[in-house]
Amino acid sequence: MSLYKYCSSFYGLMEEITLSLSQEYNIDLLADIMKENMSEEDWGIWMFRNEKRALTFLSQTPKQREKKPVWDTDDEKPLIMLTALVLARKACIFTEESERLSNIIGLSYREALSNASQRAQEICYQLRLLWPFPGEDPWGNINQFN
Repeated sequence: MSLYKYCSSFYGLMEEITLSLSQEYNIDLLADIMKENMSEEDWGIWMFRNEKRALTFLSQTPKQREKKPVWDTDDEKPLIMLTALVLARKACIFTEESERLSNIIGLSYREALSNASQRAQEICYQLRLLWPFPGEDPWGNINQFN
């Protein structure tokens, strides 16, 4: 499967998770609750500590998620889902940039390094995201996605 096809599949899975999340929870209300109860740093630490469960969630089918949920409490469920969406969004950014980076083939190594450095800088900036949706995150940062 090409990287482009993987990206399409990634976005499909993100839509599936977003739909599931939005059917159970009001995303704007979740953002407000997070803004009131967690700093950006607290949320980043929470995501880091729960990354393994979010990655497991991403690898599960909907049926597997029902049978063996990765959260311990109902309060954790939307947070795990949001973390999974952030990780999925980062995977999309990384995969899309990898596809774009293939254009350095055939350039001199100096030009290739310059192009790759520019792409790396853009990737690093984009991968700082803490909220999986475009627009303003709970802490007032603006997410702009391609």
